[in-house]
Amino acid sequence: MKKAILGLSFLVFSVLYAFSQPYCTGSGRYVDSLFACVDISNDLQFGTGVKDWGWGNILCLDLNLPPYNTQLSLRCDVYEPCGDTLSARPLIIAIHGGAWASGNKNDFADFGELMAKKGYVVASINYRLSLPDNLLCWPGEVDSIKLYRAVMRGIQDSKAAVRYFRKNAAIFRIDPDYIFALGASAGAFNALGVGYMNWESERPGACEAKPQYGNWLGNLLLPDMGSVEGNGGNPDQPSSVRAVVSLSGAVLDPIVFEGPSDPPLLAFHGDADDVVPYGYDCLLKGLIGQGLFDKCIRVYGPDAYLPIAQAAGVDASLITFPDGGHGYTPEELDMAIAETVDFLCAQMPPPVAVNELPSRALVSLYPNPSNGQAVLRSSPDGVGKTWQLFDLNGRIVAETIIQAEIQPLDLTHLSSGLYLWTILDAGRQVAGKFVIE
Repeated sequence: MKKAILGLSFLVFSVLYAFSQPYCTGSGRYVDSLFACVDISNDLQFGTGVKDWGWGNILCLDLNLPPYNTQLSLRCDVYEPCGDTLSARPLIIAIHGGAWASGNKNDFADFGELMAKKGYVVASINYRLSLPDNLLCWPGEVDSIKLYRAVMRGIQDSKAAVRYFRKNAAIFRIDPDYIFALGASAGAFNALGVGYMNWESERPGACEAKPQYGNWLGNLLLPDMGSVEGNGGNPDQPSSVRAVVSLSGAVLDPIVFEGPSDPPLLAFHGDADDVVPYGYDCLLKGLIGQGLFDKCIRVYGPDAYLPIAQAAGVDASLITFPDGGHGYTPEELDMAIAETVDFLCAQMPPPVAVNELPSRALVSLYPNPSNGQAVLRSSPDGVGKTWQLFDLNGRIVAETIIQAEIQPLDLTHLSSGLYLWTILDAGRQVAGKFVIE
């Protein structure tokens, strides 16, 4: 049975992992679920957005009328690994689907918990839903102008989320250089816009003021939407991201892909998707075929935009689900999660920065790798100093005072994997890596 992404929860099932990047090998942060629990902060406000109003069937809009100074609060849920001691952690901005008409931040709750247990901070965000949630209202409400503007609002709000967390990086203990955008369906349109729509020339013409559609009490029904960044808050911060993951998304125009300086991209898509096209085709093609929707709004799915992005030099890849639709089977979802874990991990630097600085105190640990039985060797200047061993979560797992220039250590109680050791000498950190097989 298919698990629909459009408007339904993005559920997480058991995962099989595969890794290619050195710090994604074996066990460790960003790979395994090392944290037993997750701290969740609900309904945090990250920005604001002006409420939208349609010009069609008033009954389909629940009688919501202007004025246009109504500001909506944009909110998110934040997932953090409990007990984490790192001060600069990667952040994933997770953006739900729902055709810009439905869905909410709860749709990524399972994903948020899964990735937080691996050491990420995850912010699952809401954004302005600009289209009627009643499908029967769509033929009268949705044309290319209305849809383009809905997409633009989602992108603006998603960019506002990036700026908010970059502004408050110290509060949330995130690394502002390692913010990722990930979205499903409509949320994937938003994530792709966050990653690659950076110039006003890339803004759709539908976002300009449209006085020909009339006004309400002197206010244009379709005013200019503002810049690609929007007015959601924190304009002093950039909205750039480190990488993008698209689950069944598309772009309005592949002009947004510029070159090798663009963030890496991993896309997933079913080649039989009749909601968001795999290639260059109509949105909601399945509904068009059933006579339930009468607008052909063409967008570029990954099979159409990927060659353009790669030709420009973007590090972009696509995983195709043969005969796959807009929803994913449990097997497809497992693969998507596993490949996403691998992809994001590969973008990361070593989980803990280590300064192997020269010092008067010369210390080494051998054999390295070891079975847990090791010898700590120090120059005379190192005797009396405290030696500490950390796991990749930043937790101290072993500690000793250096008593002699040659001192045996029994670390057989520790699991296999990569560890980092350190001592302090004259205010400088002397450190190294240690592997237990």
